[in-house]
Amino acid sequence: FKERHVQDGKYDATVSSYYVKEEGVNAVQTERIMKKIMNTLLLILFFVMNLMLVLIKMLSEKDMNQKRVQFFNCMGMRKRDRIALLRKEILRYCHILPMAIALVLAIAFTMAVFHARMYTSVDIYRSIRQMVVLWGMYIGGSTVLLWIMVTIYTHKLEVENYGSNS
Repeated sequence: FKERHVQDGKYDATVSSYYVKEEGVNAVQTERIMKKIMNTLLLILFFVMNLMLVLIKMLSEKDMNQKRVQFFNCMGMRKRDRIALLRKEILRYCHILPMAIALVLAIAFTMAVFHARMYTSVDIYRSIRQMVVLWGMYIGGSTVLLWIMVTIYTHKLEVENYGSNS
């Protein structure tokens, strides 16, 4: 083997190493920054897409919900109860249930990654601490914005059906 690979054993000290420490450190730091930027953009994109999908669903069911509001009114249901019922249905099936499923799957996937990459307990603790803050901000922000969207939507249904003083 040595005789056949004589060229591999020769080393020229005048040729500097291609991987200089500073360049390697800069490359790793740049890669981390790019990953953070890309992940942030993806998070914002998913956040906006989530809200847009719920908005599209609400607008596509607008006629059906207007008929339901009229039916509930004919049956004698108060305005506050009609609005609460619509709000509860939209939030339950368009936000709470999908968010709960996503959270369970995200936790399962995260645990699988921790296991596959053989993270230490210190790394797991640090990662979970950051994820809880990030997930909390995402869920909290989407909950607030979705609640505002649903409130506007339900009140608009009432105004379109019965005017502002029903």
